[in-house]
Amino acid sequence: MKKITIIFVMCSITNVNAGMYKCVSGDKVSYQSSPCPNEEDENEFSLKYEISKEQIQAARDKKAAELAAKNEKKRLDKLAYDRERMIRAEEEKAREAALQTDALIERNDIEREKRINEERMIRAEEYKVRDAIFRTDAMIERNHIERDKRNVLERIESKMVNRPRIDAVTDGKVKQSDQKSRVFGRSMSD
Repeated sequence: MKKITIIFVMCSITNVNAGMYKCVSGDKVSYQSSPCPNEEDENEFSLKYEISKEQIQAARDKKAAELAAKNEKKRLDKLAYDRERMIRAEEEKAREAALQTDALIERNDIEREKRINEERMIRAEEYKVRDAIFRTDAMIERNHIERDKRNVLERIESKMVNRPRIDAVTDGKVKQSDQKSRVFGRSMSD
């Protein structure tokens, strides 16, 4: 790379051999187009070989091609980087959407569980009410049956008190006595 840069710099100079001086001052060496300030340290610099215009143009073309390739590589690298960033952004959006979807699913599951629990509680209350109604109806029915039994027993008792009683059957004839008289311990026929 350094060689190419040096060649490119040297090629950009129109007259390469014209007036190059190597100046030494102390430990430092410098190259310049004007003569050195101290003529003792001055050496005229000359190239060991001549560079033709074709070689200069070839070096320029080569450098331009290298720069174009380098710029193309930078462009492709930037394009790949931008694509990678876009892909990462899309992946992040997809992750966020998946998280939101999971949250919505979880919320829907919770809501569904709430509805199911509420329906269960309503059904349990309905069963309690039905059971209470059934028990109340059973108690009412039992009370009606008890009342009806008492009424029947009262009727039977009232009929038995007013009805003549059959004491014995003799020779095919029924001997009857009055119930009221039996209460007092005597019979009417006595």
